[in-house]
Amino acid sequence: MKLYYKKRNGTVDATIEWNQKDNTFTVLKGSIVSPTISTNTKFRSAKSVEKARSNGTVVDSKLTIDITFNSASTASNFINGSSSNGLLALKDINGRPLKTILLEKTKNK
Repeated sequence: MKLYYKKRNGTVDATIEWNQKDNTFTVLKGSIVSPTISTNTKFRSAKSVEKARSNGTVVDSKLTIDITFNSASTASNFINGSSSNGLLALKDINGRPLKTILLEKTKNK
């Protein structure tokens, strides 16, 4: 299922493929990620985001390869360059947050 992370100011415009079977989140090549990475001491993932963005994987804020993460929040942090809640930040084409989608799936079981 495709999910999206967009910011109104245009600094972030990412497409994510959510593999529901193994619950992985792949940020797709061509996605625009935040040009900055937070240096706030509360953002403990800064070094891992920096490492994942190194070696040409991000050029001029554009992702050059697909990158897979094991959680929505880790993918969201990578895209945003700072701490973010993937359950709220990642949305479907209709703007429904991942959290709502998961709750609806639980209700329909």
